[in-house]
Amino acid sequence: MWCLKRKEGVKVRLAALFLMLLPAFAAPAELSAAVNLTPTVEAAFGGLASEADPAMRATMGKLMSDLTVLDAQDLQWEDKVKNLQFRNEEALGILYKQINRIGADNVQKLEAEVKQAKARYKPLFDYYASLNRQMTAARRIGSKQAVSLLRAQADGVRISTQLARLDIRNKEDRLRAAKDAAAKSKARIRGTLAAADPLKVRLKADRSAIARHKRSLSDPLDSFKRAVKKKDAAGATAALSELVTLSRQIVERKQASYDLESRISTVIQQAKGQLP
Repeated sequence: MWCLKRKEGVKVRLAALFLMLLPAFAAPAELSAAVNLTPTVEAAFGGLASEADPAMRATMGKLMSDLTVLDAQDLQWEDKVKNLQFRNEEALGILYKQINRIGADNVQKLEAEVKQAKARYKPLFDYYASLNRQMTAARRIGSKQAVSLLRAQADGVRISTQLARLDIRNKEDRLRAAKDAAAKSKARIRGTLAAADPLKVRLKADRSAIARHKRSLSDPLDSFKRAVKKKDAAGATAALSELVTLSRQIVERKQASYDLESRISTVIQQAKGQLP
């Protein structure tokens, strides 16, 4: 709704500019000026412009032309910035999900292999532990024959348990390496994305400046209305000039914001390129 009103304002001022530049200013009631001007103020401004000397009339026409162009640019850059910002936020959200998933499937697979190996070898480890407990019990009762028999059985199982532990350790090493590789990859990509942080700080500063300039429009706009009411062409021209200056600053800030969003987009693309 706000954008529609702004666009209507641009059209109104274009019509006003066209009429203002007519040599005779035949229809002052149809003239318009800056945003939020009432029909009464618009008509009064048209009459004031038509009564001004040629030099003042040209200055007023030029300022109104500048203001009209700047207002149109303001809308265009606002739309471009918001669209790019939306695309960046969407791309960044997707990228963060992809970063979090780096190595996840491989780690999950290796974790399952470790778990399965431990489960598979558990009966062997339990059996080996049981033989050792029995040997300890046999020594306590002084049964050398039982100890000898149990030692022979334990010796036969020991190699199998060592191989089983080696297999589990190898799987755990691969799991640990996979986790480390994923962590390094995530850190590298997040490090690339960190380049966007100072750009975001500057964007925030630009937004604050734009809001400040917009608040500053109030005084010259009020001065413009008062000057038009008093038929003060010089005062109206001075206020209009200030409105143009502030509008230009707003547009420049929005252009700068778009440049920053473009650079953020580049950073995001660079980070995406680092995905494994």
